[in-house]
Amino acid sequence: MTLIYDGTCNFCKKTVSVIKKFGFRKRINFISSKDKKELKKIHFTQDSILKDFVVITDGKRILKGFYVFRSLIDIIPFFIFFQFLFHLPLLNLIGEKIYLIISKNRKCIIKS
Repeated sequence: MTLIYDGTCNFCKKTVSVIKKFGFRKRINFISSKDKKELKKIHFTQDSILKDFVVITDGKRILKGFYVFRSLIDIIPFFIFFQFLFHLPLLNLIGEKIYLIISKNRKCIIKS
């Protein structure tokens, strides 16, 4: 799994550091938007990821926004009790709306 994130956003960097603390550095390849060379290898541009977290699954599926966090919940054992919640149909709608609110305000949430 590859997680692509906005390397200029403090909230995004903090989120990635929390994910790394769970010990998933080996299962997840992290790519910052600042790493133009790596982005080019996977056919992404810097602009394409400044709005959303993006995951490329091992099956080459591309997920964005709320679905990124749902896929992470599925592989982090600490969150096993939340897996069923993140797969409820109604939570897809609610989760996406919450993600959009956070995404639009992420530069204000954690300042440098």
